[in-house]
Formats: sequence, C-alpha cells, structure tokens
Amino acid sequence: HAHRCLPLRLPRAGATPVDTAAFLRPGGMHRRYYSLADVDRLAAAAGLEVVESRYLCVRLTNQRRGVHMDRVYVHAVLRRPVGHSRRLLHANSRLRIFDERLGPDCTASVHHAVPAVRWQVLDASQPTPSPSFHAAGFTATVRNVSPHERRDICFEVLGEPLHGEEEV
Repeated sequence: HAHRCLPLRLPRAGATPVDTAAFLRPGGMHRRYYSLADVDRLAAAAGLEVVESRYLCVRLTNQRRGVHMDRVYVHAVLRRPVGHSRRLLHANSRLRIFDERLGPDCTASVHHAVPAVRWQVLDASQPTPSPSFHAAGFTATVRNVSPHERRDICFEVLGEPLHGEEEV
C-alpha cells in the first residue's frame, strides 16, 4: 500500500559526525547520506553521465519486532558518455593519472573535483601543446572536432607537493 516519504531525519543520538554527510554510529558502523546533487557531482567526477536520478521511498517491516521503518534511498542510472572513455593509469595518495579518449566529432564534460592538469597527446610530427591547468571544482568541456580520436592525459593532484618551487 502507498505511504508518504518522511523528511530526512538527523542521525540517532550518539552518532559522531565524520564530515558533513558521514556519521560513525555507536558500534563502529559508518553511515553516509547523499543528495541528488551529490550523485551528479560524483558521476561527473568519474566521467559519467546521469541518465536518471531520484529518491526512492521504501517502507521496511521488521516482522519479529513489528516495527515499520520508512527509508529514503538515492537511485541513479549512470552511463559512460558516448565516444568518451577514461582509464586510470596510476594512483597513489598524491596523484591520479588518467588516459582519456574522445571519439571523432564528440564533446564531453569532465568535472575536476581536485586540481588537475590536462595534456593533449598529439602525433609525434606535431608540436607539443601546452598543458591546461584546472582548479578544484572546475568542469572542463573537451571537444574533438577532428575526424580522429583525441587523447588526453589528465593528472589529478590529490595532495600538497613535497617540495616548493624554490626547492626544485
């Protein structure tokens, strides 16, 4: 039978905030809350398109205790953009390196949640292009107007450098 979705309640007493959306419950269980905007942001950061996202309201029943619980879940259908692929080449605590490919006559939006450097890979006969620098939170629009696949190497900077410019 139908029921209404109740507004999102704060975590139970005793839960310790880990960050703005994550809580550590008594007993050591972690719980994280996501909004539809969070799903959009996470999908963009992963190079995915959101086909559908919505809240699902579910009523669960504990038969043994006779308790009804209303829960709200985030449901999303994601897909890779047509003609765009992103493969992780390397990752550590300070850096992630991706090999990104974009098909002929395609455009893709890539959200950079952390500072990033994008460098287009060209044929050896062409001059080396300058890299483009992007601040954290920037969404880059990458276009390929050529009849050939475009390849970029993307460096995501996850941590502070060990040495400053004057030390290098």
